[in-house]
Amino acid sequence: MPAGALSPIHWMVVALVALLVLGPEKAAGAMRSLGRGWAQFQALSQRPLEHLLDLAEREEAAEPDVEVGSHQEEQP
Repeated sequence: MPAGALSPIHWMVVALVALLVLGPEKAAGAMRSLGRGWAQFQALSQRPLEHLLDLAEREEAAEPDVEVGSHQEEQP
């Protein structure tokens, strides 16, 4: 059984207290708002990673292919 703040029993107690304090209508609205906020957070947290991967692909495509030993010395 999980221990600490992630325990399902702890979350049920928190939900029950929220229901008693806010009432059924306000608690439902609060949960909806919390869900929307979490979805927006997840969407925004993925954008920087996608942006960095896109930049890396562009940089890789822009680099010229250089072969090892292709440098030629000038001859007099």
